[in-house]
Amino acid sequence: IDPLTSSHHITMRCGYRQLLLSLVLSSFSRDVESWTTNLFNNKQHRPSSSALALGAGTSSSRWSEKANRPPYLAIITESNACDSEERMQSTLGAIEAAVSTQKVALVSIRIEKPKGDASRLEQIECRVKELTKKIAKLTETNDFHVVVSSDWVGTLDDSPSLSSSSVGVHFKETHRDLIPATREKLGPGALIGTSAHSIDSAVDVISKYGHPDYFFVGTCFLTASHPEKSKADLEGPALPGQVARAIQEQFGTSPSTPVVLAIGGIDDTNCGEPVLTFGADGVAVIRAVLHAVDPADAARRIQASMMGEQ
Repeated sequence: IDPLTSSHHITMRCGYRQLLLSLVLSSFSRDVESWTTNLFNNKQHRPSSSALALGAGTSSSRWSEKANRPPYLAIITESNACDSEERMQSTLGAIEAAVSTQKVALVSIRIEKPKGDASRLEQIECRVKELTKKIAKLTETNDFHVVVSSDWVGTLDDSPSLSSSSVGVHFKETHRDLIPATREKLGPGALIGTSAHSIDSAVDVISKYGHPDYFFVGTCFLTASHPEKSKADLEGPALPGQVARAIQEQFGTSPSTPVVLAIGGIDDTNCGEPVLTFGADGVAVIRAVLHAVDPADAARRIQASMMGEQ
């Protein structure tokens, strides 16, 4: 037997074996990838619309212009944050610390509007304007959005420095009919949001008034903001994800698809449930950040929990 020929055949056989092994491993790899993809897609939650936005541009284009990467964290002021100069400054300090982490996507200025007392109304309105201006100023060095409650939309008219590119409007459910006119008045750069407590409510506002840039959806857990609600009255942590899926199913995905944020009794211990388990795009909090000893650390912990990192 020719040693050279024998060696040649052995080399060829080894090459065939290596090729066959490579094909088997490649097929196995594809099967594993397909299996894990199907496993993920069959879970109760969907990939968040905001997460898809990074790759496919499916969330609100206005939202994506300034907000950080998903999952998103929104901070809402307490309703009495402008009752006094001290309360206003305390709120501003906590927000300034939190947004400095670059973990906050939105600050919503939601202050209760007093009725019947003209003098008190004037005082509150002055503080609302001041707080809004100072928070808007923070957007020059930090990437986040600012919106003011529809109760105070007049503050935008009275304050030329509050341009629509820096301050938007969060509409109460009772003020939703004002969305089209406000959108036209403030221009295409203004961020517009509203709240929903059911799938029907969210679908209704889109059908009648167009896509808002985001929804606050809840109430997820027991909260001091709604002391009248017992555990049995809560909409629960699954609703935000259900709303997001319903919007995509009925209206498809596009650059105008709203971001859906879970709200109601949320902190770093439970924020993962509406986001990781049920598919919300993020959460909105009040006391979890504003009452924290260290608001910056609180913002980081909430963001980490939503990412499944703690």
